[in-house]
Amino acid sequence: ALAADGKTLFTANVPVGGVSQLDLGARSFVRRIDVAPQTEGIAITPDGREVWVGSNSGGTVSVIETASGRVSATIPDLGMPYRVTISPDGKWALVPDPEGNRVHVIEVATRKPTGTIRGIGSPRGVDIAGDNRTAFITLGPEGEVVVADLMTRAVLARHRVGAPPDGVG
Repeated sequence: ALAADGKTLFTANVPVGGVSQLDLGARSFVRRIDVAPQTEGIAITPDGREVWVGSNSGGTVSVIETASGRVSATIPDLGMPYRVTISPDGKWALVPDPEGNRVHVIEVATRKPTGTIRGIGSPRGVDIAGDNRTAFITLGPEGEVVVADLMTRAVLARHRVGAPPDGVG
């Protein structure tokens, strides 16, 4: 997860269950933040104040304050939070759960799930367009990308893309 300043990078460390912060300008390691087991999906808010990271085995997303490196919240019951993305306006977080065949929609300010996008198949990657409303979701085994409306949770289109896609941007 690259901060808007282009100099601060956070990585999810799958085997050790943490997050590393790097200073790209100085080409240096800043710190490791212990979070939860098997962290993988990671995103940073547009203002750079929070990093959201999923624990595949814990079924949680932890919210880390970037200034202190402290976990300020843990959102439970998210199945397998494989990836995380945050809308350009910082209002929504989307968390694909490939084992539950759904994408969780979470309001960033309250850290509360507000619904899910269901019935699409097994989601892997997810990104949100600049309109802060349209989501693009890759479906691994299905070999598709789904376009969904975040407000209605409706699928707008499905596109075949071939070999199992993972990330999207």
